[in-house]
Amino acid sequence: MNNSVLDRFGTLALAGAATTLLASAALAQPRFVIQELAPLSGNTGSAASLGLNDVGDAVGRSTAPTLTAAAAGQRPVLWLRSNTFASPLPRDLLPNLPGFGTANDRNNVGTSVGTFRGGNSNAWLGFVVAGPSAIAPAATFIQPLPGGTTTAAIAVNDSNWVVGSSNLAFTGAVAPATHAILWRQGQTQDLGTLGGRNSEARDVSTDGSIVGVSDLPPSTANARTIRRAFIVPGPNYPMAELSALAPSLSSAANAISDTAIIVGSSETLSAAISLIGPRPTRAVLWTPASLSIINLGTLRNADMSSEALGVNDEGWVVGWSGTPTTALAPSTGPNPTSPRYGTRAFLWIEGTMHDLTSLIPPNSGWVLHAASDVNEHGQIVGWGSRLSTSVTAAGQVRAFILTPAPLDADSETP
Repeated sequence: MNNSVLDRFGTLALAGAATTLLASAALAQPRFVIQELAPLSGNTGSAASLGLNDVGDAVGRSTAPTLTAAAAGQRPVLWLRSNTFASPLPRDLLPNLPGFGTANDRNNVGTSVGTFRGGNSNAWLGFVVAGPSAIAPAATFIQPLPGGTTTAAIAVNDSNWVVGSSNLAFTGAVAPATHAILWRQGQTQDLGTLGGRNSEARDVSTDGSIVGVSDLPPSTANARTIRRAFIVPGPNYPMAELSALAPSLSSAANAISDTAIIVGSSETLSAAISLIGPRPTRAVLWTPASLSIINLGTLRNADMSSEALGVNDEGWVVGWSGTPTTALAPSTGPNPTSPRYGTRAFLWIEGTMHDLTSLIPPNSGWVLHAASDVNEHGQIVGWGSRLSTSVTAAGQVRAFILTPAPLDADSETP
């Protein structure tokens, strides 16, 4: 990597390269520098990055030296932005608390949120941590709705509004219902449902618009539960449906930008068609104002499904395309032929879906399987597998961060 690149990116002064790309969204082949986000357990562990802020801090989950993925032993971690091209080192967000969990999002004022199960407890609780890490008293845990026992914190905006879900009181032999929630100023607000039993909030914009997915009311015409994307325009507004791709009725909203672009997924088949196994989906985008739905397609004709997981204000959309059971469950298995390697991370810009693996240096030793978030500088996080050409074991699942490369940069991985 030449000195001009180090000068421009050494302190993450991304304006030069990233602004050029963001201002030229129609550019056919933007290229990226890739950095590994190392696991807590060194070269033998796995990691996945789920959230990213505009500073370049990433959060996610990682195996720890004394815990294994097989035992669900993942810890919530933060990778602070690196001031050099050295790989950012992971920090355990709850270092003094035994247990396991994941960090899902971090805002631009340094607040991280996620879900944690402590010690021998069976209850998962959403957590809020301000700063790079926390001792036990500094971590705030989100309390459930009345009668409930568990919560999940999925996303946080710059006003420290947290959205996610809480279960309700247990009634009889039926498992408790789960409702979307908004947590702010220490209070948990029930956002309700679209008339069905369960809902979950998945993102919140700076202005307080909340998106997610909810069950629709039961229908005699459909034996299976229909889940529909929703938007709540603010804490004092009712939940409203978003559309699905016809003839399907099912969709889910995963992210919303501050320019009101919403992305997620929609099933493609009629609810009347019965299938054994996963149902095909397509990554979708709901346009601002009109909320019209756009099918973003798949990377390859043979791909069964795709899903959009993140979007920035310029309309860059990231996600995965391939086999739906593989993208969202990174694990530590070393077998490159495993079905978990059947997905590819994508970047969609101005009507074209790009395979992100094709946009990094070809000698990097990476195959990128899912991209989970993209910030306003064009940085992208997610997870992929390291091939045998890397210093890690073949097929090792690792977190990554991509940074747009300057137009004059050479193609070698730093």
